[in-house]
Amino acid sequence: MRGRLFNLRTVARATGFALVAVAIVATAIYLGRDQAVPRPARTVVLPLADPLVREIKRCEALGMAAEQDARCEAAWAENRRRFFTYCPADSGSRNAQTRNRATSRPEGR
Repeated sequence: MRGRLFNLRTVARATGFALVAVAIVATAIYLGRDQAVPRPARTVVLPLADPLVREIKRCEALGMAAEQDARCEAAWAENRRRFFTYCPADSGSRNAQTRNRATSRPEGR
């Protein structure tokens, strides 16, 4: 008269809930631990070696008053020019100049 001891549907449902709970706990543990984030390589830049950098820093310190300062406008224009001008990294190196001479054709041929 009693039902079966193990109802297959109920056991399957309980197993499914248990697996979902285990997956949630495993995800929480994985995301909660401290993960080592690789840091980008540092380049040594002397911030005050370039006069333009010093001028930009001065303009930043001025705040809103820098909008009316002619020196700040000139510094920002030069900064934009440097940023948007394409300059190959090895254009001034000695190896690049030597390579250019070796690969260029003499004018007489």
